Amino acid sequence: MSEIMNEAAVRHPVREGGGSANHVKAFEAIAIGLTPRCQPATLSWLVEHGLVERLPDKTIGRDRFGAIAIPQYHVPLLMHKLWCDWCAEQD
Repeated sequence: MSEIMNEAAVRHPVREGGGSANHVKAFEAIAIGLTPRCQPATLSWLVEHGLVERLPDKTIGRDRFGAIAIPQYHVPLLMHKLWCDWCAEQD
């Protein structure tokens, strides 16, 4: 029975989509509510592959040049569930 379970093992949603270790780190940071520390191209890749969604920027202040805003992202419910399923299978 355990052999059948191993064959049906859930893959990490980012790895399933062909993502790298950097993509995984950024995805997981967003999934737990942190701001990812990565290159903009990493976030663009995640958005393009439907693993995260971009939210409106969060304005954190103003200076003489205008608003200071940081981009906001979240993991869609389906991707979050797939990730949680993958996490549950990890030892």
